[in-house]
Amino acid sequence: MPAPDFSAMLRWPNVPACYGWLSLDRRGRWRLRGEALGHAGLNDFLNRQYAHDQDGNYFVQNGPQRVFVELEYTPWVLRLVATDRLETHTGEDVSTIRGAALDDEGNLLIEIPEGIALLCDRDLPALRDCLHLPNGESADDASLFEIIAQPLAGRTALTLDWVGQRVPVVSVRRSDVPGRYGFVASPQTVMTLQDTPDDEIHDRFPSPLTPPPRGGRGDSRVARDFHSNGDGGSNGCDKPWRDGLMIDVGE
Repeated sequence: MPAPDFSAMLRWPNVPACYGWLSLDRRGRWRLRGEALGHAGLNDFLNRQYAHDQDGNYFVQNGPQRVFVELEYTPWVLRLVATDRLETHTGEDVSTIRGAALDDEGNLLIEIPEGIALLCDRDLPALRDCLHLPNGESADDASLFEIIAQPLAGRTALTLDWVGQRVPVVSVRRSDVPGRYGFVASPQTVMTLQDTPDDEIHDRFPSPLTPPPRGGRGDSRVARDFHSNGDGGSNGCDKPWRDGLMIDVGE
């Protein structure tokens, strides 16, 4: 997965991080203060600039500002885009799976190289036949309900067979998922790359900043909420502030 662009932090290293505005729901949709974002350009920007810090806090790098993401469940969401093809909510193909889990609510979680991912509930019926019993048969309702209902997490008799890959399935409680897989569902105030030496940022992130796109007609609120000055590259920090999120009040 391509690395987000952090280069604007070299010019404006002390922009406060933003919390409580942006979230990712369990179907992989970006939401701004609870409202689903339908602007294609803005969604592409959020997907491209999505990353996490060493403590498992996920964020979108918005020019020099880090916008932390509230996770409804996992930091990654998978969708079935073809009979033999999974894709992350950011549009990346999934070629490798490392493990799988069923939680106590019946959700299927799949470990991918980027981290733990929730399979979108709309695609769960299609992958059900890929959950196999030791005898090679697809798991029936009774087997699945037994695993979902068991009080203790641990290894199950199931495997997930997907495109030539077979991984064991464990049972987990939903409340234990963030701790088990190392992510923070609701980030709080944390240290950011403002504390990273300039030369290290230069070495790791040499590419120029690509600012988020402006909204089209009817999308002025979205264009204001995520800062863009539209000059082709320089995200100026001389814009007004509102609740910690950098905004451009120009139409």
